[in-house]
Amino acid sequence: MSKNAIGAFVLLMIVWLILVENLSWFSVILGGIVSFACLLFTWKFIPLEKVRDVRFLRLIPYALYLIVGIYVQGFVVIKRILTGARLDIVEVKTELKSDFLKALLVNSITLIPGSISLNLEENTITVLNLGHPKDENVHQSVDDNRVWLEKKLMKAQKPTEVSE
Repeated sequence: MSKNAIGAFVLLMIVWLILVENLSWFSVILGGIVSFACLLFTWKFIPLEKVRDVRFLRLIPYALYLIVGIYVQGFVVIKRILTGARLDIVEVKTELKSDFLKALLVNSITLIPGSISLNLEENTITVLNLGHPKDENVHQSVDDNRVWLEKKLMKAQKPTEVSE
């Protein structure tokens, strides 16, 4: 079993225990069985042995940070809707090297209220964004969201190795 599989198992167990809100032996054993079953089921679709450039345990703070960001951005979007808004299609660049982390970034952008990821091609993400009608720089709010998400994801990305 690889380090990534163990990290994913631990992460699933933590999520399970948080969701059931119970720390009994039965919950821990059942959580282990469910977590293992999830790993087996997704092995075909997300082969963790091929994702060598991600430190999964460093994604735990990212998940908490994302939840707070979703909550805060929800109030920003409510204000934009009440005061007027416009839709813009914006392209932003990402510095992430890992395809897995790029996919996580794109999905995170979609989770944030007021933005929907439309496309990911190489290092360019196309986003449909709900902006303020008086904003001159339509890229700014999308890029701000991308930057704060990407900073957290960079901590989970392993440094690239130089091949000889």
